[in-house]
Amino acid sequence: GSYAYTIASLCHETLEENLSVSSDTVVEKVLNNIPGDVNGDGVVNILDVVAISSYFIGHVSEPFCENNADVNGDGEIDVIDIIGTVSIFTDSK
Repeated sequence: GSYAYTIASLCHETLEENLSVSSDTVVEKVLNNIPGDVNGDGVVNILDVVAISSYFIGHVSEPFCENNADVNGDGEIDVIDIIGTVSIFTDSK
């Protein structure tokens, strides 16, 4: 039959596609955006703090997950997001 599936990419953003298969079993893994996970490796740590701080002063590293960098969700990446990323990183210890 026809099935819908989701492809997870770096930064945990998703792309929806359709798939036709001959089996009735479909496994789907869904990853969500992780606030503060700026480099898209699945964890929030000091590397994310460095990446967002570098972005703030104009040096964009690759990969750079803008959706994850906007920690407070206000549509801007600024010093408040750096502080939020530090808070996520230090609170998880």
